[in-house]
Amino acid sequence: MLRSAVAESASSARAAAVALLESLHGAPDDTPLPVLVDRVARRQNLDIRDTALLTELICGVLRTEKRLWALLKPFLRKPDSLPKPLRFLLLTAAYELLFLDHIPSRATVHQAVSLAGRRYGSALGGVANAVLRALDRDLDRVRAEDASFLARDPELATVDDVERLGSLPSDLAAQWIRDYGPAGAWAFARQAGCRPAPGWRVNAGHPDAEDTRRALLKAGGQATGRYGVVFPRPHADLLPLLERLESEGRLTRQGTGALLAAEHLIDIIHADGYPAGSPLWDACCGRGGKTCALLERGISVALASDPAPSRLRGLETALTRLRLPRPELSCSPAQALAPALTGRFPLILLDVPCSGTGTLARNPELRLRLGLKRRTELSSLQTELLDAAWGALAPGGLLAYATCALRREENEKRIASFLASRTDAFLRTQTLIAPDFPGQDVLFIALIRKN
Repeated sequence: MLRSAVAESASSARAAAVALLESLHGAPDDTPLPVLVDRVARRQNLDIRDTALLTELICGVLRTEKRLWALLKPFLRKPDSLPKPLRFLLLTAAYELLFLDHIPSRATVHQAVSLAGRRYGSALGGVANAVLRALDRDLDRVRAEDASFLARDPELATVDDVERLGSLPSDLAAQWIRDYGPAGAWAFARQAGCRPAPGWRVNAGHPDAEDTRRALLKAGGQATGRYGVVFPRPHADLLPLLERLESEGRLTRQGTGALLAAEHLIDIIHADGYPAGSPLWDACCGRGGKTCALLERGISVALASDPAPSRLRGLETALTRLRLPRPELSCSPAQALAPALTGRFPLILLDVPCSGTGTLARNPELRLRLGLKRRTELSSLQTELLDAAWGALAPGGLLAYATCALRREENEKRIASFLASRTDAFLRTQTLIAPDFPGQDVLFIALIRKN
């Protein structure tokens, strides 16, 4: 009875998911996916449970779209001629059948077929009926086929394989193979297709930091870095504990990649002997995840800047909740601030706007927004920001350049080009941080010393 009620409730979420998928694949839109989902949920009067299902369906289909399509195609007579709206409906239903177990398969098929008939007419409703009932009857074989695909030798991965695994644009799949080899590209694509495992950063500055970390590990978390905890298989009973610890300022949600990047920077600062209290400028601070991580570990962040007021407000909220020292905050682009800061800072963190290709699990909609125009604009901006920050760096200072991109053009090649243009720049270290937990962001960080 309960499963039936869940299924009925799922009908509205499913219809909303199909409509939003159509929209996302249509006109370009840079609106963050959570904002779009919230708008749809409000417009459709979805409750919390249905909104969560809508989010799961949208993100799940975007992460696995090409993998799902490969499994669906054998059930279609003319897959390439299928109208796109019906394709999105079939993908949504297939995701439910293959990856969600709390909705009865019979209900999934029935409601998807009904929706197809109402929206696209009886003929296409009949196509949906035939395809989904055949898929439902053959689920065990289809799951086995998918498992066999996932188990293939990564060293033999082709562009088509990587594209399918991560539901990637074909040019990005090809680029990953060129840059990281077949096995590396396969690993990154597999991460991009995963549901992210929740990661948390324990507030190192809180007197109960060690007790908090032990409690989270006892609750099933896995340690990462000095103060990070990841829950690869979170359970519902965990949520009240996490919410309480977060409200008490003892905990902040943060992906493993960002946490490890901050810890890497902290380790280099200490190893290179920068005096305690050396001021740091977080020049593209965003909502301040790394800003707060640095402050919690005793790094003196003197200035944090970002051109987006909403992101700075998020940082202000976090500083208050975590009871951290408040840096000077500036709602300005780094390029505008830099001329007045010449040679002022011995330490600068420059987490530049980037393609975000290392965050596709967390931001699955980016797959649809990686056009050449956007990549070109970002390239120019990254160069401007590097030049501006370098001017504000004191002699002997250390600049940390960071991206969440999996593109050598934004990472190693950008740094090589910068070093070639400067006689006073020395590469201290550069590394790609790729955490071994499901769906974590991949980050690049390069540390450059000014001679």
